[in-house]
Amino acid sequence: MLDGLEKVIKESCPSRRKVNFIRYADDFIVTAESRELLEKNIIPAINDFLKTRGLKLSEEKTRIVRIEQGFDFLGQHLQKFRNKLIITPSKESTKSFLEKVRNIIRECYGQKTSDMIIQLNPVIKGWAFYHRYIQSAKTFSFASKVISDALGRWIRRRHGRKSMGWIDKRYFNHPKRKWCFCCTIKDSSGKKKLLELIKPSYIKTVRYIKIKGEANPFNPIYFDYFTMRKTYSNIRPIS
Repeated sequence: MLDGLEKVIKESCPSRRKVNFIRYADDFIVTAESRELLEKNIIPAINDFLKTRGLKLSEEKTRIVRIEQGFDFLGQHLQKFRNKLIITPSKESTKSFLEKVRNIIRECYGQKTSDMIIQLNPVIKGWAFYHRYIQSAKTFSFASKVISDALGRWIRRRHGRKSMGWIDKRYFNHPKRKWCFCCTIKDSSGKKKLLELIKPSYIKTVRYIKIKGEANPFNPIYFDYFTMRKTYSNIRPIS
């Protein structure tokens, strides 16, 4: 439905004006050099484009802000500080993620430890892997602390009379990571293996290397360039 909107936006502006259009599914951003250009040219053009398709801009979601004020897009907050763009997980995204984790933990008060970990790991890994390419280290650390607090309440409810030593041996006996919540399960062959809870802080952030637009992996002259990208890319699975 929105195919062709970028062309309409560009045509609505005088030539050589700095206008950019970024879209993902039905969410999009339009950047321009002035508020006047957005209000007088771009927004009317967007409204006319949508009207012919039976759509209209959402007044609640549509905002005109300076990049220094910042805005949320696709679960991430974009804001410029001293000529540097900082992108972090949005507060709403983090809040929604942590509430989902807390609900899973609360629903597992009477279940096996392994069942809870199996439910939590995909949720935690999915959220963390999505945000690992931005400035998310502080948010990951905060989220890990909140998850640890929720697990502490889960343990105290199940084992209110047990000592900290007993709890450490039962739930935090990981051989490599200190205070890593884990349990022992049996695989299909009957052998015991360790099942650990993946916290966001265990997932390393990755500095994304923007690819050169003209680079072609099938062109020999870019062989060294793609070798460099592969060498310096630190996208690795969790060990």
